[in-house]
Amino acid sequence: MKNDRLLNPDFIKAISILGVVFLHSPEIFTSSNPVKFHSQEILRFCVPCFIILWAYFFEKSYSKAISLNDKLLYTKKRFISLFKLYFVYSTFYFFLTVNWNTITLQKVITSHYLGYGFTGQYFFIILLQLIMFFPIFKYFYSKRILLILLTIIVSIIYTYYTLFFKSLPVLLSKLGDTPFILWVPYVFVGVGLAKNEIIKIPLIFILSIFLVPAEWYILNIFNLSHSGYITPMVLLSSILFCVSLAQFKLNIRNKLVLNSIDFFGQNTLLFFVINPLVVVLISSNIEYRTLFTESIILNIFEPLISFILLLLICSIVTYVIKKTKLKGFLY
Repeated sequence: MKNDRLLNPDFIKAISILGVVFLHSPEIFTSSNPVKFHSQEILRFCVPCFIILWAYFFEKSYSKAISLNDKLLYTKKRFISLFKLYFVYSTFYFFLTVNWNTITLQKVITSHYLGYGFTGQYFFIILLQLIMFFPIFKYFYSKRILLILLTIIVSIIYTYYTLFFKSLPVLLSKLGDTPFILWVPYVFVGVGLAKNEIIKIPLIFILSIFLVPAEWYILNIFNLSHSGYITPMVLLSSILFCVSLAQFKLNIRNKLVLNSIDFFGQNTLLFFVINPLVVVLISSNIEYRTLFTESIILNIFEPLISFILLLLICSIVTYVIKKTKLKGFLY
C-alpha cells in the first residue's frame, strides 16, 4: 500500500503531468481545436503545482541538514544534478532541431539553451534559479516583514504583466516566464506546506481553476495581451487548487489506481521531456495531421484520441528507460 504521506503529492503530480500531456497532445494533428483552446486556460495549474511540490520536497530535505554548510552542500548537489539533466536534454533537442545552414553561436545559446530549445525547457531554467536562490527564499520566509514586502513586490509585478504585457521591456519579453521572481509565491507556499503552516483550505476550492477562463475572457474583451502563467487568477487558483488537494485526506484503496498514481507521479520529469519528442516525430507525418480535419465528428474527439496516443507512447518509453541502464543517465 502506498504511503499516505506521499499519496497526495504524487496524486497532484500525476494530475498535473497528465494535464501537460493533454495540453501538448492536440498539437499532433491540428492547432485549431476548440477543446484544446479552452483546456489551455483551465489546465494552467499544472506547472505551478510542480513548483509548489518541488519546494515542498526541497524544504523537507533542506531542513534536515543541521549546519549552514550542510544546507549549502545539499543545494549545490541538487543544482548540479538538475543542470546535468538540463544540459543532456537540451543538447539532445539541439541536434534534433538545429538548422545547420543558419546556426550561429548566438542562436545556439538563445534559441536552444535559454528556454526555447524544446517544449518544457523553460521549466529547467526556472528550477535552476529557484534552487540557487532557495537559501535566500528561506531567509525571507522566516522574516515576516520581508515576506510581506516581497509579496507586495510580486503582486505589483503580476499586475504589471497583466495590464501592460505589450509594453514589457525587450529583455523581459525575450525572457518570457523564466525570471525566478515570478515563481517565488509558489516556493513560499511549498515551504509553508512542508512546515505545516498553511491554513486549511476546503476541497471545494479546487474549482477555482475555472476562474482563469473568466479572467482571460475579461482580458480579451479589453484587448489585453497576457502571459500564459503570469496573471492574478492563474496564481491564486493554482495555489488554492494545490493546497486544498494536498491537505485533503485521500482514501484510495484500489491497487490499480494507486499504481497508476505512483507511476505518473514518480516519473513526471521523464514524461515532461519525452512528450515533446513524440509530438515532433508524429506531427511531422502529414498524413496523420490531415486525418482529423476531414471529419467533424473525429475532430471533436481528436484531443482525447491524440492524448491517449501520446500518453501510451510516453508511458512505454518511460517504462523502458526505468527498466534499463538509461535510468541513471536520463533521470
